[in-house]
Amino acid sequence: MSYRLRLETVRFEKGLSMSELSRRSGVDFKTVKELCKNPERNTTIDTMSRLALTLGVTLDALVEITSDDVSS
Repeated sequence: MSYRLRLETVRFEKGLSMSELSRRSGVDFKTVKELCKNPERNTTIDTMSRLALTLGVTLDALVEITSDDVSS
């Protein structure tokens, strides 16, 4: 099992630009951009928590569990 961040989808649904999300959350713009463009990028729980709080969603809403099993 692995995960993908749904940050870009949720950010779009909330109508926030990457720069606005960065400003409101206090997360560096480069980090926000990298997480939006590469949803499999590793990040800290603190960063995810700050982004979720800013977006008004739970951590669960930002994470999609995926299967690593490609044989199915």
